[in-house]
Amino acid sequence: MRTIKFRAWDTLEKKWFEGNESEVFSLMSNSRVRYSFAQFTGLRDKNGKEIYERDICKVRSISVGEYFAEVVFGNGIFSLVGIGCSHQDLLAVPLVVEVIGNVYEDPELLKV
Repeated sequence: MRTIKFRAWDTLEKKWFEGNESEVFSLMSNSRVRYSFAQFTGLRDKNGKEIYERDICKVRSISVGEYFAEVVFGNGIFSLVGIGCSHQDLLAVPLVVEVIGNVYEDPELLKV
């Protein structure tokens, strides 16, 4: 079973809030406008770093090669969406993935 956890991007302070589960859920119910929430995928990158929704990754695959992609959640799965690819189920495609940033702190990484 995968660990369910979240982190929250503080849009005013421009920093991540990573507290325990009850602290993050308290933010969700009390301050939705101020925070953007990202769910843990249950996976780690090639360096052991946890992969969260809205992370930007450098991806290497046999079929596409190397590209940058954002981790998104939709239709019940976490996927990689980015330059040179479409939606790919993170669990079904053999990839080398490295977290290099996130859409809040490093949006320029996804620009062509």
